[in-house]
Amino acid sequence: MNEASQIIYPTFTLFLYDLQEELGQDAEKIRQNRHCFWRKIEADLDRDYEDLDESGRQRLDELAALEKPEASSVELFPEAPQGKRSLGDDLDGYLYALQLGDTYALQVNYSGKAQAQGQPDFAAKSLDRLPQMQRGLLALLDRDRSRDDGSPTLSPEKQGNIGQTWLLWAKLPGNHPESSQVARACRQQLIPEGQWEKPQSVQGRFAGATLYEIWQAPLDWEHPGSENQHLLLLLFPPRQTLDGVRDTMATLYPHLLRLCCYRNKILWAYSRSRSLKRQLKADYIEIETIANALRGQLRDRDSADRFSPLILDRLREKLVETLELSARYARHLNDLDHQARTIRANLASYTQQVKKIAELDPDSQLDVLSEFADGPAEIYRLQIETDRARFAVGSELLQNVINTLNGAIDLQQATPIDENSKFSKPDLTPVLMAVGTGIATTQATSLAWTSRPANADKSQISPFFGLLLSLLAGIVGGAIAWKLCRSR
Repeated sequence: MNEASQIIYPTFTLFLYDLQEELGQDAEKIRQNRHCFWRKIEADLDRDYEDLDESGRQRLDELAALEKPEASSVELFPEAPQGKRSLGDDLDGYLYALQLGDTYALQVNYSGKAQAQGQPDFAAKSLDRLPQMQRGLLALLDRDRSRDDGSPTLSPEKQGNIGQTWLLWAKLPGNHPESSQVARACRQQLIPEGQWEKPQSVQGRFAGATLYEIWQAPLDWEHPGSENQHLLLLLFPPRQTLDGVRDTMATLYPHLLRLCCYRNKILWAYSRSRSLKRQLKADYIEIETIANALRGQLRDRDSADRFSPLILDRLREKLVETLELSARYARHLNDLDHQARTIRANLASYTQQVKKIAELDPDSQLDVLSEFADGPAEIYRLQIETDRARFAVGSELLQNVINTLNGAIDLQQATPIDENSKFSKPDLTPVLMAVGTGIATTQATSLAWTSRPANADKSQISPFFGLLLSLLAGIVGGAIAWKLCRSR
């Protein structure tokens, strides 16, 4: 058999990440998150949350006692040697689970069938066996794979809701000066033609092995756990012993587990931000519609220069709707800001973790890993911060609308309906014209900011300066209009 079609001791590792707790979630939702993670591991919990019996819920409470909310890292198999739970005597591999802050992390190692007495099988294996091995690992988590169509994916309820990363490492047989041929063959076996649309592949080195990273970003960002296609390949040279390779991987695993966690959380946060952006965009259109309609509605007064009761009722209804819209808009805007902070924090942790891996091998070349931080992750961060600044203008526009509605209602209610009353009716024109001018100016400045060319030099204009400029323009415009009306 051609040595280029073989590798020695191929080992698959799946890093899988689930949400442990998100800001604002109650105890019941946190318990559901816990169940989503543990059903991959414990067969007794492998059913829908609503179908859990009393013993299942009690088991979840026992598992909750293992967690430490304030700890940065907690092993979740404390009874197992070194925190690793064996797959059984007939299988070569283990499970390793951690709580990393607000995230559950699961590492599944699988090298296929073990030899007698549980000894690993170090014989060379054909590359065409790789898909079968990968599906064997998936079967450990996805127990009902009778419907399996050969696709190397977990069922939706078993996927990591934050994301997942595949790692394949092995030793090259014979004397191969270049590993690229074997890496290309591995990729063809694990990523069939047409399965990924535009995968990106880069290369580096670590501990004498050639490191390949193959990645395809999510296409529509709806389900980052399944759409984020990420594969790492580590191919060690023939001169290294298998015991030495296994020791190297044992040292590297804790770092990779955290590195991939930070990476997947960045992609997850950006996915969440895209959903928030769609909601904010729809709300912003509604805000502008309300602001544009408000001026015409305020001019709809009767001949006595008063709002009719019908118009006042409509204004009150619109005020309630606008307050609800304002609360929703503010919540989504805060959530968008939270996703930006999540990316910033995990980007810093990712960069620091790459440095720690580099310290394990002074001769390593890890630009393959740094490219994600310097490229896509930084673009995601800037995009969210730009979106945050653009949509922040809507909050001020909403406040102008609310102030206008409140002022119009309060002034009209203070006007006596009795024409013989000794009190004179207040003139609303200055108020409406001033606030209306403020709204219009704010909208115009906001439009100028949001419609800048995509290739404009954003480094020269801070998003927050643009927002401040918009607000100041609105205030100044309203004040000028007020003064002109008062001087008549």
